[in-house]
Amino acid sequence: MLLFCFYTIAAHAQDYNYIHYTAKDGLAGETVYTITQSHDGFLWFGTESGLSRFDGTKFTSFTVNDKLPSNEVFGSLEDKERRLWIFSFSKEIAFYKDGQIYNRSNSRLLQGIRPNLELLSISLDQQGKLIFYDDSLRVTTIDKEEAISYTYNQFKIDYRSLAEGRNLQMSLLRFPDTISSFVLRYFHTNDTNKIGVFKPGHHILAFQKFGNARLIWDMKANRFFTIKDPSTFFQYMSDGDLVGRYAKGGACIYDFRRDKLKKIFLPQYIINGIFQDRELNTWFCTNGNGIFKLPALRVATYTLHPTQPTPIHTIYAKGDHVFIGGEKDVFWKMKKLSRSGNYVADQKYAPIPIDWLAFIRNAPEQLLNIRSNTLKLKEYNYAYVKSIYFFKDTLLISSFRDVRLYRDDHISLNKIIYNKRATTAIKHNDHYYIGTLEGLIILDKQYRIIDTPIKQRISSFAKDTNGILWVSTYDQGIFKMKEGRVLANYHKGNSALNSNLCRCLYLDQHFLWVGTDQGAQKFDINPSHTTPELKDIYTANEGLNSNVINAILVKDSVVYIGTPKGLNVFAEPANRANRLFNLALTGISIGGKAIALNQEPILPNKHNQIKFDFSAISFSLNNISYRYRILGLNAAWQTAAEPFLNFISLPSGDYTLQVQAVHSLGYKSPIIEKKFRVAKGIFDYWWFWVLSALALFFIFLFILHNRVRKVRRKEEEKHNINRKMVEMEQMALRAQMNPHFIFNCLNSIQNYILKQDAAGANLYLSKFAGLVRKTLEHSPKIYISLQEEMEYLTNYIELERLQANHPFNYTIRIVPSIHPAQIQFPNMILQPLVENAIKHGLSDVPENGMLDISLLRSEEGMLICTIADNGAGIERTRENKKRTGHQSKGLSLIRKRIETLNLISSQPEQISLTIEDLKSQGTSGTKIVVILPIKVYKSEL
Repeated sequence: MLLFCFYTIAAHAQDYNYIHYTAKDGLAGETVYTITQSHDGFLWFGTESGLSRFDGTKFTSFTVNDKLPSNEVFGSLEDKERRLWIFSFSKEIAFYKDGQIYNRSNSRLLQGIRPNLELLSISLDQQGKLIFYDDSLRVTTIDKEEAISYTYNQFKIDYRSLAEGRNLQMSLLRFPDTISSFVLRYFHTNDTNKIGVFKPGHHILAFQKFGNARLIWDMKANRFFTIKDPSTFFQYMSDGDLVGRYAKGGACIYDFRRDKLKKIFLPQYIINGIFQDRELNTWFCTNGNGIFKLPALRVATYTLHPTQPTPIHTIYAKGDHVFIGGEKDVFWKMKKLSRSGNYVADQKYAPIPIDWLAFIRNAPEQLLNIRSNTLKLKEYNYAYVKSIYFFKDTLLISSFRDVRLYRDDHISLNKIIYNKRATTAIKHNDHYYIGTLEGLIILDKQYRIIDTPIKQRISSFAKDTNGILWVSTYDQGIFKMKEGRVLANYHKGNSALNSNLCRCLYLDQHFLWVGTDQGAQKFDINPSHTTPELKDIYTANEGLNSNVINAILVKDSVVYIGTPKGLNVFAEPANRANRLFNLALTGISIGGKAIALNQEPILPNKHNQIKFDFSAISFSLNNISYRYRILGLNAAWQTAAEPFLNFISLPSGDYTLQVQAVHSLGYKSPIIEKKFRVAKGIFDYWWFWVLSALALFFIFLFILHNRVRKVRRKEEEKHNINRKMVEMEQMALRAQMNPHFIFNCLNSIQNYILKQDAAGANLYLSKFAGLVRKTLEHSPKIYISLQEEMEYLTNYIELERLQANHPFNYTIRIVPSIHPAQIQFPNMILQPLVENAIKHGLSDVPENGMLDISLLRSEEGMLICTIADNGAGIERTRENKKRTGHQSKGLSLIRKRIETLNLISSQPEQISLTIEDLKSQGTSGTKIVVILPIKVYKSEL
């Protein structure tokens, strides 16, 4: 027979697990007078050392340095304008709103209220109007931004208008005469000012007079109940019962209909106030011992030892009992607990011996993670058991030494199947799965190692009805296996698992419970889900005595959780819809300087830095993360681990910050928004860019102008050079013409000499000398006046007439509208043409040769010069030249001169030259037409 050895200790009953907060946790003071919950979910605690705000994780305290009138705060409540009114022993009131505390120095509303008031009562009506009664027997009401003062006999409100959870003097309430008379007779007084009225519930009013018993009026049933014990001071109702302070110590639940005290909490402490928040957590203010929180989960804690915590490693149910295994060979036995609303029934428990073989008979297969209990076998002592797995009539025992199969001596089985240290072991589908410090080992029926699929330290197994084996590890979360294969590994990085250190597993139908070092998590592993879906989480924040979970059992909707500090038992809630999960903006600072929360932040353009502080408000959830985005900058959501955001060097513009708190259970807080602005820099104003564009435009124009000037100067220099080159070319061309003409003239003089005509030679020579002189005068010039050109041309024609073999006549006609002295004309442009007409056109005319030169002005303002002769014509002349082989250069030189003159001309009109044979007009001769632009003559000096 197998036995565990146990300590003999007395039986103990459970107590509820409270969460205790003191100044070490950030609370302003150890003596706490009052608790209020504001609209956003914050809890506000009035202490002897300041006002503390609590979001479930962090306390933020306010003192006189934050404009409190006094550090000793005895009351607070919130009105419909969401102002949190603060009452202290300074005889002045203040209120908190939008991150600031307002007093008489910075609030016009408070300046209208008389100072130095000793407040006797503070209350609210159902519309949220603030009502306070002072020692001068005056009533002051505050509604929106208006404060009105009354004498106490001037002010009364209907008793039904009193807000729940609020109290007021009976003298300030209007009751039916029958009710007033009954109450006054009960308390043996006619002074309604000495009777306080408290409204703990919607249909309940409590009348109390100091030192006397209480009177309860059920307004709905119109029935009075008396409470004989004057030690109770009620503060709210819960499940139809009154909850209040107990003057003898602690807090109580009181059944006023039966005049019966049902339960006392914290009897060893003096309770100043009790409050139930919107999550149904109950808070107790103490005198000198901080705050106690009784979570809504109502976790009952069994320490199992009268003087010290007892670590629990095993929880197992059989029949009507639950068995709890701790260390040092100790087991306890208790009846399965039943639930009563949110509570579990009180239960006695005591250590018991267990015959394991008898214990497992007719029991379902189950794995127990024993963790260090000493199992004494018949053959020899077998110590430090890690787990026991029951199947059929066999134990599969894992220990720090080995893994073995064991039956009693009637079957005689004591076989070692693995001879090294193990952490746990289980039989699954005819295979043995052994957990070790190095990983998972699978043995076949012959106990041979066939696989080692997991290399992490194994802590526990659980198998479901679908053939799935779940394996927990100490550093890599949990594994899902089937038929020896790993199907999935769920860890903190890819699932809702809150820790990779998983200590135990428990299967309850299709729910997998995972115990980690961060609490107990409940997952839905229904095959319809692709991944385990987190359904709930239980931590020390909700009443567990530790986040380190060693063992879990769920029976009849009652959850048993073993931790290093003892056993936790609670009724599993049907739903968790009442969980508070909110997010509030708590601070804004620009460049390290705080600003009011209702102010729109405006940041400077340069060196801008803004920080937003916010609080996720929840009294049951932890490990909260945040997501945020800045509309106007980036619409994509980003994540943050801490409750603050710090932005540096944002570009100018209008932004909206959106922040949301999220939890792995799927909770999401409402999104909070805050608009802010980064001021524009000079570069962000349109006029700057217009002026800059204009400046750049003018700079561009200036640069372009200078560039054009340089280009033009270079072009002009180049043009001047080209002009000089062309002029030199013109001079060279004229230099080519002059020898040709001189050669012809010398031929004429030679003819006179050969004819021995001395007189003719002298006359010709005289005219030739004059022509040469004019040629020399005009040769440096590109342009001369038309008059000079005509004089030169006349002199030349006269010389040609003197040497001609056949005399000819000539005419020069200039229309009156042309003034030759005022018109600029290319030097020697006509002389070669006239020369050709005389030499080649008139040379073959024996008599009556005629040369006609005319100058006209066209309608377009051009000068038309026509040279016509009645010679043989240009075609016949060309034939004669071909026949004789004579090459005349005069005409080609003229064309070249015209090209160069057009090149250097600044006018758009060009010089043109046309030659026409008059044969086409029915006569003989040649007509040459030169068309030139008319330019005013300026002498070239």
